[in-house]
Amino acid sequence: MSTPRLLLGAVALLLAAGCARRDAAPAAAAEPPGYRGPRLEILSPGRGARLAEGGADPSSVAVRGRACDEAHALTSVRVADQAVPVSGPGPCHAFEIAVPARWGLTVLDGEVVNEAGQRGTLAQAFLRSPAWFSPGAEAPAALVVQVGPSLLDDGDRATADDLATLLERALSALDLDASAGPLRFADPDEDGDLRLDTHRYDCLLYTTTNKVTGFEAWKSGPVTRGAVTVERLALAQGGIAARLSVRELRVPFSVTGNLDSGCLGAAQDTVSGDAWADALTLEAEAQVRLGASGRPEVVAGSVTATLAGLRLLVDLGPLDFVGLGSAIGDAVAAQAQGPAQEAMAAAVTALLEERLAAALAAITTRSDALRLPPEVGGGELRLGSRLDTVDFTPARGILATSLALEAATPLPAHGGERGAMLLGGDLPDASGLAASALAVGVKDDALQQLLHAAWQAGAFDRAELALPADGDFPGGTLALSPLLPPVLMPSPGGAPWMDLGLGDVAFVLRLPAPRGTAEARGFLSAVLPVERLEAGPDGLRILFGGGAVVRVQVDEVNWGDPVVSGPLLAELLQRGGQALLPRLLGTSLGPFPLPALDLASLDPAFAGLAVRLGSPQLSRLGRYQFLSADLVAVP
Repeated sequence: MSTPRLLLGAVALLLAAGCARRDAAPAAAAEPPGYRGPRLEILSPGRGARLAEGGADPSSVAVRGRACDEAHALTSVRVADQAVPVSGPGPCHAFEIAVPARWGLTVLDGEVVNEAGQRGTLAQAFLRSPAWFSPGAEAPAALVVQVGPSLLDDGDRATADDLATLLERALSALDLDASAGPLRFADPDEDGDLRLDTHRYDCLLYTTTNKVTGFEAWKSGPVTRGAVTVERLALAQGGIAARLSVRELRVPFSVTGNLDSGCLGAAQDTVSGDAWADALTLEAEAQVRLGASGRPEVVAGSVTATLAGLRLLVDLGPLDFVGLGSAIGDAVAAQAQGPAQEAMAAAVTALLEERLAAALAAITTRSDALRLPPEVGGGELRLGSRLDTVDFTPARGILATSLALEAATPLPAHGGERGAMLLGGDLPDASGLAASALAVGVKDDALQQLLHAAWQAGAFDRAELALPADGDFPGGTLALSPLLPPVLMPSPGGAPWMDLGLGDVAFVLRLPAPRGTAEARGFLSAVLPVERLEAGPDGLRILFGGGAVVRVQVDEVNWGDPVVSGPLLAELLQRGGQALLPRLLGTSLGPFPLPALDLASLDPAFAGLAVRLGSPQLSRLGRYQFLSADLVAVP
């Protein structure tokens, strides 16, 4: 039988036995009605206190309290592993001690013993931090996204899991003819009407108007092309660089040449053919910067176009009167290709500025609200986010977003002027994770805000948790109401991971008893070492290590002799909690599913395409928890 079940079974035996009152007549005679036994009280800091003092390192906190007993003299008092001397008359004895308190949660435990051997226990907690968020304040650089080279281009165009492949697919779907539009030009054309200029002649017996010597040309069919290939999409200083090519670019055209012979009239001839290029190569660079709206902004610079293997597949011989053939060839080479080049350059610019910016925004910008799962109350959290850092180099791109989290409707008991605890910390060097397509870092301050906002929304309050009913335990219910928000604290001694602190959780334990319902009320506090975060196929899990510290104080018990059953129940719950809490929290706090991105949110043309995080790895860097992964196309 497991240790938790043995302990819970012991509680059941206590109920069955009724916790018979000890047979000590002299002591009983000296005890007034309603006697509660010896007790410890901490007056300052009060229960549920949140102190703004000290620094990030352990700091001494003054603790004032008293030990009381209305019937017996006290023989020993211990608070926070310190022996507290008591002397003098009176039922209560005041004391003041200095207690070393870490940043975060400190649990004050204690015990008082009287001359009759009766015990009283203490479990009270407080939070201490030199700085706290005010409600609605932002945590700077709370969410960090590091873009690796493979996110832009992994060299594989078979799967849509990098931006180069998405860019190539978007360009391949481009209607180049529609983008190029109609094409017509003339030379000479001084009035700009895209037709040859005219000249009026006053002849001997008549007047005539002729088109002047020159030519008119126009696109005579749709522009066609071969494959579009994104050859390179790479990180660059300040942004990104792209190189792509369009194969077998073809512009069909017709040309009418005109020879003006004055009063003798004009001679014309028309030919048709194609302007053909083996490849159109485009080189582009774009800067990634912080936009005025607090979103990532991509600004493309000039796009350089180069035509390879340009040739005119037409016999211009019939038009080669007075040198028109050469002029027509030069004009078609310069202008018939222009709209195709401009259309492709405009498409590349738009894709870089719009879709790349949308892709970066999709992984850095959050919605305005978060809804907690129904299992933890379903409360709504307000979320404010603002991009505050953009830094792109040839090795990696960094985008950092500030976050502010608070409950949309906080519980009245969980309000106050202070928000979450603030620890701070600089943006770490995550260049060692650049081999991954994506690395997402969450600052400890952001996790504190999340826990604090969830606590404000009542996520950790439980009015009635059903307890198992089996051969070892009688069932019943447990109600929980934490007076302090859960906190993540740096582990002592510089260990890389964190501790989870749960402080001053008021509980009501109700159990079926031989006569009616047995009820116990009190407080529990716990510090649970987080051994690591584990990434698996089902998502992220928190794994707690050994050495959990759980302290329980039972204030009221309605069965047997409260003087005996209260401390005994506290001990049983404390020992059971040390074994049970890490497992229960490990189950309830996970797994957190890894997100997937529907690419249709970037462009409707990508409907049915989605990516997820593959091969996730977790790293602790400074005050950040990083998840690094590659992008994998969802089948």
